[in-house]
Amino acid sequence: MAHAAAEEGGADGDHHYMAMANRAPIATAMAAFVPPDARGLALEIGSGTGAQLQALAAAFPRLSWRPSEFATGGAGVAVRGFYEQGPDGPEAGHPVAKARSLAALDAALADELPNVLPAVDLDGAAPFGSWPPAVTTGEGGASLAGGYELVFASNVVHIAPWAVAEGIFAGASSALRRGGSLVFHGPFKRDGKYEGLGHEQLWDEQMRGFNGEGWGIRDVGEMAAEGARHGLRHAASEHPVGPAKNFMLHFVKE
Repeated sequence: MAHAAAEEGGADGDHHYMAMANRAPIATAMAAFVPPDARGLALEIGSGTGAQLQALAAAFPRLSWRPSEFATGGAGVAVRGFYEQGPDGPEAGHPVAKARSLAALDAALADELPNVLPAVDLDGAAPFGSWPPAVTTGEGGASLAGGYELVFASNVVHIAPWAVAEGIFAGASSALRRGGSLVFHGPFKRDGKYEGLGHEQLWDEQMRGFNGEGWGIRDVGEMAAEGARHGLRHAASEHPVGPAKNFMLHFVKE
């Protein structure tokens, strides 16, 4: 559960609604980082319900998108941890898990969009060589290391152990071509200060106290330092993005 995407809790709550509300602004902000006519492979880590990828696949039709989720339930069932939202922000005591099949994600994406590939089970904390063969290996068994144009993760690293952020940076460093982009979307701190809708500090404190898993809102500087360790330069930050007033962080492989 702890390695999973946060915001998009299935078509059964506010989190799917939030993803729907934020997806157009995310696609617009992405266009500042990735040319709309970009070609090649794109990997989304933590696709949730697929709501955001629906907009991204339409906005970047020449990219071949691979959705993924962390499936702990076996038989292709993705179990995501996320935080319940009340009308005044995060509600105490509500980190929960919801399950959804990868087949349902395919039905929302690959069955409808010609440039979306079948979803895979991917643990972001694992090394690139342990990611699914569909992600790491192309036709004829050729390695896809260095073959990706874009890796994207939305609302993942604050509601997962820090090892997941480390794994995404390391994996993206292997996956991306030189000049390729790694983009994060979600809540972040900047210079230790919370920015957003105003409840981020409460939310952060609640998440950090959840089950000893090391969840929490990360600092942009912390992310930039980790990216640099893997040859990924922090090229830009966009804030606020969408109704959630989140960040988008853009890293480029040197």
